[in-house]
Amino acid sequence: MPVLALARRRLNQGKLARLAWVLAALAALAVILGALGDDATTVAEASELIAELMGLLAWGGAACLGLAAAGPSIERDSREGLEALVVLGGGSVRTLRVSRWLAAAYEGARRVLVPAFVACLALGLATKSLLIASHLPGIAAFGVLVGAVMGLVGAACSELGGQRGRSLFFLALLVPWLMSQASPGLGFSAAELVERGVDLLVRPMAHVGACGSGSRGGA
Repeated sequence: MPVLALARRRLNQGKLARLAWVLAALAALAVILGALGDDATTVAEASELIAELMGLLAWGGAACLGLAAAGPSIERDSREGLEALVVLGGGSVRTLRVSRWLAAAYEGARRVLVPAFVACLALGLATKSLLIASHLPGIAAFGVLVGAVMGLVGAACSELGGQRGRSLFFLALLVPWLMSQASPGLGFSAAELVERGVDLLVRPMAHVGACGSGSRGGA
């Protein structure tokens, strides 16, 4: 088994990684059911729902996955003989460590992208409009950026903190946020990354949807 696939498998076996899928799926399901329950959902309203969903997925999906990646994976893999197995298979310990980082980034992005794309498809069907597809590039960019960052922060905390990696992950999210609240412009927090990512990459498409539905209504 390739080392990256092995690292992904190890990460996905954890309870927190599975919880990230559950939280992401619940967020997407809530948005989908909310739109399907309203027969009069407009393209603009669906677009705004997608923007709100991306924020939920950043925390429920990507941040939870980052917390999973922040666990003591190095000590666990060494204790269970995984590092030795990789070396015997022609790899190296460094390859395994790099693979942990890549696996965390990839899985963090997946926790955002998969439920977001499913929700986008469902909302497109609910509104009977192809304009919802205009969200896909923004969703992809947001998912890769925010999901990968959360995963990489988690992997870094695991490397630096060991058994205390998850506590370090909480601090990595909390301290910059407290600094930015105490003195705006002093720090850049994960909360600001999520907020600006939604505003710059996803929410502009809500205005596209509003203009498109308005022009069609006018016609």
